[in-house]
Amino acid sequence: MSRNMIVRSYNDATSNSDARILKQEPADNEAQLQSILRDHPDLLSLEEFDLEGPLLIVGKEMWLESGAVDLVGLAKGGEIVLIEFKTGPKNPDFRHALAQLLDYGSDLWTKSFDQFEDLARRYFSSEHCTDVKYKNKTSLWDAARCLWHDMHEEEWENTHKDKLAQQLRDGDMTYVLAAQQFTHSMKREIHYMNNISKGPRFYAAELVRFLGKDIEGRHAEAFECRVVIRPDETGSTNRDRTNRTKLLESVKDDSYRQALEKLLDCAERLKLKLNWGTLGVSIRVKLPRGLTTIAWLYPPEGSGFRGLTGITLGYEERVFPDRVPSEFEAYKQTASKLSDGSEVATKGIMGWRVSAEHLSSADFNKVPEAWEAFVSSGKTE
Repeated sequence: MSRNMIVRSYNDATSNSDARILKQEPADNEAQLQSILRDHPDLLSLEEFDLEGPLLIVGKEMWLESGAVDLVGLAKGGEIVLIEFKTGPKNPDFRHALAQLLDYGSDLWTKSFDQFEDLARRYFSSEHCTDVKYKNKTSLWDAARCLWHDMHEEEWENTHKDKLAQQLRDGDMTYVLAAQQFTHSMKREIHYMNNISKGPRFYAAELVRFLGKDIEGRHAEAFECRVVIRPDETGSTNRDRTNRTKLLESVKDDSYRQALEKLLDCAERLKLKLNWGTLGVSIRVKLPRGLTTIAWLYPPEGSGFRGLTGITLGYEERVFPDRVPSEFEAYKQTASKLSDGSEVATKGIMGWRVSAEHLSSADFNKVPEAWEAFVSSGKTE
């Protein structure tokens, strides 16, 4: 389906007659689109991959045992993203590119963190690295803190390195196949890969070119990257992850289930970020310093993130290295009352597990009020 794009300068914003339309046109050579994406990886919106950006490129044409992968990136959460571009119009070329992605993943599988960092270090010192911010960086952390200014070294050491190492150990990486266009059969194959994969996630991204004239009549060209296949579109992808329905159905106690519903309803109404895992969900709020989790919701039985169980209220200590805002101090006091003052013994988390007898209390009703205070304070983004 062909689309159009309207281009207007700031001064022409109220004048439809001066607007210019760029029309979607196929590229003469898909290699041109490949170079556009390689040189401008920010065209990929990580939010569409359920990841937090911006993307840190740690390899372009990175040589592995199976060949050279077009792009290797790291999301802010420590997730490895492998990107390959399909440059031919035929189905066999698509299958070759998809097979290449799997080959690259198998090449990285079981590598250590140090081995992966050495690959990135070679990229930073190579001619492929053209961004002066990263040129000749000697470690992933040195590169990461140039891009993610709100990240602390302790967070990198205790969380992101572990996440990266775990992906290398398990092979649970994010695969992105980019092309000018995907046929129905191509999309079906990617859906199939997502359906049978328990860990790795496969995405298809179409890179679209628009042509026309700009406001001054000069030749203009624009590019857009659209994610057309996501894992959760298959209906059975991410089978290891739970969801709202599964979580609530797993809880037999009525008061506990109603408490979970109240918190989930509030989080969804306030548009907080819900990060679903295999057993439960963490609820996050975005602050100027970055995302921080304010609650961990699990069934009464079972162990979730870092051994947390049940409903845990609190926040990540890294977000407030100096002073805790007044809104979070009040939240801390509310959470403490609900757990009879017993703090969870989990490194990096200031949290309290809600005891069963407090689930229907008046103090528990103050939790949604506290979340609303975070959002209305203007200190969230």
